[in-house]
Amino acid sequence: MTNGLTPTGRPQRRLGKRDPAVTSKMMSKIRSKDSKAELALRRALHAKRMRYRIHAKDVPGCPDIVVRSRKLAVFVDGDLWHGNPDEVRRRGRDSLEDLFPTRTEWWIAKIERNKERDREVNGQLKSMGWTVIRLWEHDVLSDPEAAANLVIEIDSQTRFDK
Repeated sequence: MTNGLTPTGRPQRRLGKRDPAVTSKMMSKIRSKDSKAELALRRALHAKRMRYRIHAKDVPGCPDIVVRSRKLAVFVDGDLWHGNPDEVRRRGRDSLEDLFPTRTEWWIAKIERNKERDREVNGQLKSMGWTVIRLWEHDVLSDPEAAANLVIEIDSQTRFDK
């Protein structure tokens, strides 16, 4: 007998049709900018006196953090939406398909498109002489300080290479 919880302690999702208004409200809470991970990284970088701009629309891919003078672009990628392979295990599932019981093919294709777009943006930026850093949401939230140190370390290495 089940207690209505998944192995990770979250409420078990019932299968079936959800009210579209509920789905819409849930999806509206997913942030594309200023996510918790992004804010944590920005606070950590700011505390280390690193100055940057955010969401530069004129830079390909609209990076989360930009240092124009050094052509540094930092992206904080959401684990689920950008296809972090560890995310499936963290959610107590066996495969990515298990995370999406409905419209499985559509969701998998969406995540694959996101990954392909990430590769294209990386290539575009690199061809323009930019250094690209991509961090997983989970890694930033686990240790924002370490993520900030990594950004600063890569920035200092590339500063002298250019």
